[in-house]
Amino acid sequence: MVVVPKPVRITPTDLVRLRVESGLALGEIRAEVQCAETALRQQLSRWYDDGRLAVEARAPDVSLLQRVLDGLRNPGPVST
Repeated sequence: MVVVPKPVRITPTDLVRLRVESGLALGEIRAEVQCAETALRQQLSRWYDDGRLAVEARAPDVSLLQRVLDGLRNPGPVST
């Protein structure tokens, strides 16, 4: 037995309403995506600026450099 559903009748008014509602929904989605992209770019910019300032302000770790130089001069077992 095959069940055939009743055909759905969509009037031109229904089509126009669906078109308008889908356009509004897509507009809201686009606005949310743009807000999210803007927020992400601002956050990335802050992270970049913070990282750049941290690198520029950081004094070299003299003890680390000394251990590296000692290791290069006297290869042997690695100490931590």
